[in-house]
Amino acid sequence: MFGKVGRPLCIKTPEKIERTRQVFERSSRTSIRKAAQQVGIKRESVRQIVMADLQLFPYKSQIHQQLSQRSVEQRLEFANTIVEMIDNDQFDVNML
Repeated sequence: MFGKVGRPLCIKTPEKIERTRQVFERSSRTSIRKAAQQVGIKRESVRQIVMADLQLFPYKSQIHQQLSQRSVEQRLEFANTIVEMIDNDQFDVNML
């Protein structure tokens, strides 16, 4: 008759917290959205469990291309050149 009235039910039961923990123990790369589907609760509830109860920090892994040895050498050479220019007052650090 009135729909959803009153305080919402607490979804953070010990069973749901344990099931969420198991999902992330099986695969730490699982997204919060996929974990919510597996546990059967809302995404925001999983996010709260992950941060408050499991004390995990959700983040997305970032994949970068590997630097070649030549790239590392070029970066080091550039950095040394800039440091030398700064030491010889040939480079104004206030221009950065």
